[in-house]
Amino acid sequence: MASKYQKPAPVVRVPFKPSYPPSAEQEVIFDALKNTKDNLHLEASPGSGKSTTLCWSMTIDKTRSSAMVAFGKDICTDIEPKCAPHVTVATFHSFGRRALASEFGNDLLLSNDMVKNLIIKEYPYLDPFTAKEEDRGPAFSRMSSLLDLIDKLRVNLADETNAEEVTSIADQYNIDLDGSLIELLPNIFEKMIENPKVIDFTSMIWLPVRMGLPNRKYDMIYMDERQDANRMMIELIRQMSGSRIITVGDSNQAIMNFAGADAKSTERLIESFPGQELGLNTCYRCGTDIVALAATIWDKIKPYEKNHKGVIEYRDKIDMTMPEGSMIISRRNANLIKPCFELLKSGRKAIIRGRDIGSGLILLINKLKAKGIVDLEYKIERYRQDRIEKIMSRKDVKTESIGVVNDQCDCIIAIAENCHDVADVKKKIDTIFAADTKGITLSSIHRSKGREAKMVTILDYSRVRLMHDRMTPTDVIQEKNLQFVALTRAMDTLHLIN
Repeated sequence: MASKYQKPAPVVRVPFKPSYPPSAEQEVIFDALKNTKDNLHLEASPGSGKSTTLCWSMTIDKTRSSAMVAFGKDICTDIEPKCAPHVTVATFHSFGRRALASEFGNDLLLSNDMVKNLIIKEYPYLDPFTAKEEDRGPAFSRMSSLLDLIDKLRVNLADETNAEEVTSIADQYNIDLDGSLIELLPNIFEKMIENPKVIDFTSMIWLPVRMGLPNRKYDMIYMDERQDANRMMIELIRQMSGSRIITVGDSNQAIMNFAGADAKSTERLIESFPGQELGLNTCYRCGTDIVALAATIWDKIKPYEKNHKGVIEYRDKIDMTMPEGSMIISRRNANLIKPCFELLKSGRKAIIRGRDIGSGLILLINKLKAKGIVDLEYKIERYRQDRIEKIMSRKDVKTESIGVVNDQCDCIIAIAENCHDVADVKKKIDTIFAADTKGITLSSIHRSKGREAKMVTILDYSRVRLMHDRMTPTDVIQEKNLQFVALTRAMDTLHLIN
């Protein structure tokens, strides 16, 4: 479904005014900012004041042509009210869209189904709904794999005409690739470029980069969450950079490999914009004992000695009396279904973060066309078996890909347990996978990054970090990072449930 872009309402800014002197680590950063013209790359531990440091830097540096490039809307929402008035604040996607609008006009249409619609128009035989009833399952799976491949090719700026490179990307992300589809890719990419006024979110960045569109240059760019930037985003920053850049992030919180970022994202960014590498390693968020536990994974993080110790408890079950604003996190969304229902039944407000996760579950249910709960459970298990068999058949088996399939299937089965029919399952999915609200927030560890709470409960803690013989060095780093992120969400109290 296509929609016209709606400009967000202006944000009232109250620029950051420090009420305390800078830390020793910040002094070094501010000195380099004022007395050199170097690019600055800040490696910042969780809770070390990276957002504060960025906003403080804006008050020191008076470069009029400045931009704050954020990874997502949440970061913009949090940081923009504190940014200096002269700084343009937007997401990567917004900056990309501005380049498209400048070149092709502001009447761009955003359609999440843009690529799918294009494929069906060019190759009607790939439309799953035209397949026979018994063939629709494989047809939907083929379309899903093709869409996933096209997205991963774009974020990695891969050459769609190079069959070897395409196959490499498919192997990297465990995409079930039908070899005959490789021949279609050049035409599909050409059609995306021919009609740049209809876009999806990936195209907001990919098209300006791929087409080399002129983009506004900023003399100073501030960039947060640099460890999550993929190749496409780094290239967009290169197009926007006029003189100087300050990047902030934590390579030990790089957990977005599935989205195109990897353990080398920070390295690539620093290679693209050479400069000084400085540190923000003192954690002001977490109690000192919580920091000490996190430091057993990555010892770069340091405690703020004036902080309280914090509380770490290994428990058998969730404390259902936890205060408002607490978080429950887990590696798998499926683990969050039961406690969310229990909280709702007890009269507490609770949601699972990720409306798009809920949309994905409903999309899968619709594809399976189940006639009732029993039929749904049967078809879910068949889908699980087929998908995992295909993943296992690839030369490089990614445990994360199997985990995603299991998580998606287990979520639907857990929700269906207390439902009367398929419509009821979809209704309950809409209820629990909602926008943020007051109460208890349940979240996957990936979704919890960038957030904090006074009390955090980690479910199935012994399985947060996976280890097995077939893991690559990159897999090992991603798993350590995931555990590190989970532990450093808690400010005061950390409950670990195995």
